[in-house]
Amino acid sequence: MKKLEVRLVQQPGQERVVGQLAEAGPRPASRQIYREYDPAFLRDPLWLSPFKLPPQPGLIEHRDRDFGPIFGLFDDSLPDGWGLLLMDRFFAQQGLVPEEVSVLDRLAFLGTRTMGALTHHPPAQDGADRQVRLDLHAMARASQEVIQGTAKEVLPLPQLLRAGGAQAARGRRC
Repeated sequence: MKKLEVRLVQQPGQERVVGQLAEAGPRPASRQIYREYDPAFLRDPLWLSPFKLPPQPGLIEHRDRDFGPIFGLFDDSLPDGWGLLLMDRFFAQQGLVPEEVSVLDRLAFLGTRTMGALTHHPPAQDGADRQVRLDLHAMARASQEVIQGTAKEVLPLPQLLRAGGAQAARGRRC
């Protein structure tokens, strides 16, 4: 069973453990996803998702598969379609089959580099948390290669992944 600790970053240097995510099952598409709030979080809860995930103790299974493979609150930490495409290309370059990469693997890969205030630990260690200067022109060229299907190796993929969204795909300044 794979587990990730979920933290809420309220401001730089100030984190709060929200709880844990876990997955169990043989294949990514058929794995069950569970969440459980941390007891300390429940003593002074924030209503992060009041209708779907009210602050209550216990292990809760994600059953609303019509929405997606994980609770919406945590799905929001994942990139948009463009970012997922880049992530799949990166995983393929690393010799992984993107369809076999689970949603918790993706969240672990993003770790502290998610789009929102939730981070996922232990993050995959790839050194990408360092501050890197972005070359927007190189990112735009690389984006066009991906869109045109001519990219053999996507460079600078880590920067594109960090930029994440459709703005990077169009080569616009962020």
